Amino acid sequence: MPFDSSQAKEITQNASTILLMHFDNESAIGENDTFFKDNSTYGNNANCTAPDAIRCPRYNKTNHKFGGSAIEFNGSTGINVTNVTSFDFRNQFFTVEAWIYAKDTTLTW
Repeated sequence: MPFDSSQAKEITQNASTILLMHFDNESAIGENDTFFKDNSTYGNNANCTAPDAIRCPRYNKTNHKFGGSAIEFNGSTGINVTNVTSFDFRNQFFTVEAWIYAKDTTLTW
């Protein structure tokens, strides 16, 4: 059964959510090209501290499934989470989830 993005809604946080990035570039909550808001209660916001904006991920406002945009990483871009104290996963089970659209599946790691 194909995914019906017209019915998709953004995930909302619960008590166990440590990091929830929508990557919508919502200026009303302070997001911009270099600041990425954590929508969990932990405030694990991220930023891009590249010396120039070229190395920051780019928002794509035309090709996204839900929300206001998607974010594109090109292999040399990245973001830094500023509050890492809540990421202490030693001796604990945890889950990481992401929706990814690979533009090029011929690359090897």
